[in-house]
Amino acid sequence: MNIRWGLQLLILLVIFSIVTGAVYKTLEDRILANSMDFDDIDIPNLLPGASSISPTEDIELIEDEPVETIYEAYDEDIFKGYIIKVESQGYSSIITTVVAIDNEGGISGIDVLDQNETEGLGDKIANDEYTDRFRGKTAASPLNLVEDETIADDEIQNITGATKSAQGVITGVNYAIEFYNSQLKGRK
Repeated sequence: MNIRWGLQLLILLVIFSIVTGAVYKTLEDRILANSMDFDDIDIPNLLPGASSISPTEDIELIEDEPVETIYEAYDEDIFKGYIIKVESQGYSSIITTVVAIDNEGGISGIDVLDQNETEGLGDKIANDEYTDRFRGKTAASPLNLVEDETIADDEIQNITGATKSAQGVITGVNYAIEFYNSQLKGRK
């Protein structure tokens, strides 16, 4: 009798495990989308006029690629643009950045969500003084890091002493720009 109960419990455990796995696989995109913590991000500041976001569900992302997540931003039913989460290599860490591209193809803002760059130097990539340099840039072409004051629209001024960290952010933003131009531009 005890063997029968044990066998029944084992069968139930296997069935529940399979069902749980299937439910997770079905909801994996939503789980991933909800795992991005926007509590620390001022979405209307990142993409002015946007009041809500939702994951873009009809684009398949490739695992282990720099583009992690794509969100559509809206003000009620009016499409405002995309928020693209990317990862790139900095000097001493992986840098996680969100890039907001408005519905006219301009970079309306970026936010460095996670980094572990050198304190007092590379960690300046997360400061508004650096991230604000991206506002108003176009997503028409990749951005370039320059040492001196910017002249062209595709230039971002470096942070003295933190070139690899600053270049890491530029690389991430360029991943977002490339993805936007190849996959998102003109969809909405």
